[in-house]
Amino acid sequence: MMKFSLPKLTLYPSAFRLSHSRFNKRAYRMLSAGIHERVGNITSGIQLQIVLPTGVPEDVTVTLNGMVLQKNKEGFYQKRRLQLNQVVEIKVNNSFCYPFFEIHRLIRPGLEHRIICLVRKAHFVPSGIGIESGINIINFAGRLDDNTILQSNGMILSQSTFLYKDFQSDVSYRDFVYSKFLDKYLVVNSGMENLLLYRNDSILSKDEEFPLVFPGDTSKIKSPEGITIDSKGNIYIVEWANHRVSVFNNDGSYLYSFGKFGRNVSTEIGKPVHFVFPTRIAVAEDVEGVLVGGKRVYRDPQIFVADRYGIQLVDIHGNYLDTVVQSGMNRGAFYDIVVRGYSTNSRLYVVDRKEGKVKRFIAKPLEVK
Repeated sequence: MMKFSLPKLTLYPSAFRLSHSRFNKRAYRMLSAGIHERVGNITSGIQLQIVLPTGVPEDVTVTLNGMVLQKNKEGFYQKRRLQLNQVVEIKVNNSFCYPFFEIHRLIRPGLEHRIICLVRKAHFVPSGIGIESGINIINFAGRLDDNTILQSNGMILSQSTFLYKDFQSDVSYRDFVYSKFLDKYLVVNSGMENLLLYRNDSILSKDEEFPLVFPGDTSKIKSPEGITIDSKGNIYIVEWANHRVSVFNNDGSYLYSFGKFGRNVSTEIGKPVHFVFPTRIAVAEDVEGVLVGGKRVYRDPQIFVADRYGIQLVDIHGNYLDTVVQSGMNRGAFYDIVVRGYSTNSRLYVVDRKEGKVKRFIAKPLEVK
């Protein structure tokens, strides 16, 4: 017996039964029970709304899997009849904004609407020496390498804590960061493949190791030099010897890496970034967002990495955007970094080890001519 959930008092073959449908070809050909049957593929599509910063000319190039999309009369860039669950590559370029790049999976039937807010290009100009409120400079007396750490959470590291003593006595201790997800401090040691944990107690006592889980085809971290955490708890580790940054989630599981040995040039903007002996890292996040049609849209984080040639600006996918501060003749002088704000509201603080100073740089928007 087969039940078709028939409409009430409708016991006759439906007039809507298709003679060439899959239902008609089954064993129960004379039973259709009022079913409208449609045979075909479920497709998806994407509709892109590009939002530019105020004052930026609307000269935008949008590509989907390398194919240029044209703006329609409603002001959208769209493509229909795409395979559901397909992965597409979206690129958006404007002369006065940083290039946007995203690998996007189409998971909804029909037309999927996506708002992309571009970030205006900026140049960082010197603005004196010193730090702002909430940033502290940590030095370790007696260390031969003059390791200096900038802490942006207002922390004052007491010399009586175990964390301070271990940094002071062992030059392999390179950098640390507080994780609110673990309520502990994560420490990178240049001779270890895992992180060290320190408790958030009155003496910052040492805890167990924090294991980093790598897939089988990825090499483990080598000579880690810097560490930071974003608002989601993702952990970014700078590898001096591997010339890369490795990213993990808050339980230590590997997410991805970016960077390889080499120097960045202006003709490679939007392409995978290069590093030469990178040291420290900072992540700037858009906490204010952009209000679009009553909806607040948050732009992708920006990543700042110090290496031998300056401060490299990288997108969240590991693509090179700019060298915002050049090291000039003092190659390798830039060390720890802290960034406050986002985009053209950023303030960048950089430790210059050769001069023994913390230099301040202020972001200014690229002038539209």
